[in-house]
Amino acid sequence: MFDEKYQIVRADTEDARSLHYRLRCEIYCVDRSFENPENYPTGEEFDKADERSLHFIIIEKATREWIGVFRVVLPGSEKLPIEQHCIMDSNLIKGLHSDKTAEVSRLGIVRRFTQRTSINENESNLAKSKYVVKNLKEITLGIWRALVQIGEERGIEDYLFFITPALARVLLGLHAPLLRAGRPCEHRGTRHPYLLNMAKDAERINHLPRKEMEFIYSRPAYFLYSKNDA
Repeated sequence: MFDEKYQIVRADTEDARSLHYRLRCEIYCVDRSFENPENYPTGEEFDKADERSLHFIIIEKATREWIGVFRVVLPGSEKLPIEQHCIMDSNLIKGLHSDKTAEVSRLGIVRRFTQRTSINENESNLAKSKYVVKNLKEITLGIWRALVQIGEERGIEDYLFFITPALARVLLGLHAPLLRAGRPCEHRGTRHPYLLNMAKDAERINHLPRKEMEFIYSRPAYFLYSKNDA
């Protein structure tokens, strides 16, 4: 399970946030070529929304390597970034409390992790692919747990996601109660807006297999970088 292999750490210091931004630069500028690295001469990828965000990094325990990131853009006076990129379902959005709705974004895993495998090199590509997918599902489940805890701490009722169909399939495969929140649009490939409601999330969690349900409700879901828990 997740806790045996990984740990989610909140980047609550300047050094930790710098690490988070550098990992984002690796993922989005180098691995995926979504951003021009020349626009980030310091090697740190960030934008205006980071001023109102909680930042998280994921560590692989066995190697002590930082392998992934995500951020939670908190409610504020300005619209969430997702509302600037796509046409949202107006009826659904009207029903949300803007002061209790956050956005999950910049969710990525470094390519050096997804390309690495600990299984026999003689295994087929299909076997290697299944191994990577299994690990990504475990990491996604760990992020889901962290979002539940953050929601409890911050009074967040809804999370908005702007994600690829592939990531949506992973989340739906884990039985996360995602709702389409608008039309798909082109933004570094086709992406879909989704909504994760915490009340419906709690109902769905209670119907998960017992092992997964206990995992989602186990605490802590993440640690603080400043506490040197990582």
